[in-house]
Amino acid sequence: MIPGNDSISNRGGEVYNLIFRLQINKPVGVEVGVFKGEMSRYVLNSHPDLILHMVDMWAPHVGGSPYYASGDPHSTTTVDEHETCYQAALENVKEFGERAVIVRKPSVKAAADFADASLDFVFLDADHSFEGVTADLKAWVPKVKPGGFIGGHDYGNHNYTKTKVKEAVLEFFGKEPECRTDMTWFVTL
Repeated sequence: MIPGNDSISNRGGEVYNLIFRLQINKPVGVEVGVFKGEMSRYVLNSHPDLILHMVDMWAPHVGGSPYYASGDPHSTTTVDEHETCYQAALENVKEFGERAVIVRKPSVKAAADFADASLDFVFLDADHSFEGVTADLKAWVPKVKPGGFIGGHDYGNHNYTKTKVKEAVLEFFGKEPECRTDMTWFVTL
């Protein structure tokens, strides 16, 4: 558990519960949008057999892109701030060794490195623009095994009025996902 960070604990707890529901040995998953690796550490610590691929560019987004225009505070993070976050992520998961796999590249490019139906889950918390969420869903949904889940964060987040997680998820799946605490959402595939 990460003391003093209820949001990370809530989100990590929801992911923990969903992984537990899968009732499989040695689950393999992906977290897209790692930031400082706090949720990664929480989930890896909670599941001793989990292999977690941690996908993040840890690089600035292009000015004028839909994500940059979304108002998400992470969309305007500087090169130096990203490098600080990357180093924090490395530090947060170093104790887990080979179970924590750092993938430093854009989400859609990273998805191409995984075989279809090879993952037990994917958790999206990166580009919150409509275009970004849609691209992530198109790229990652095929990578999840039947019975696994895809989910993410900031579903209906009213603090970021220009982000469109909810709209993209609803359009992609054509239905409401299972919503949990701290604006997390999940769909079983």
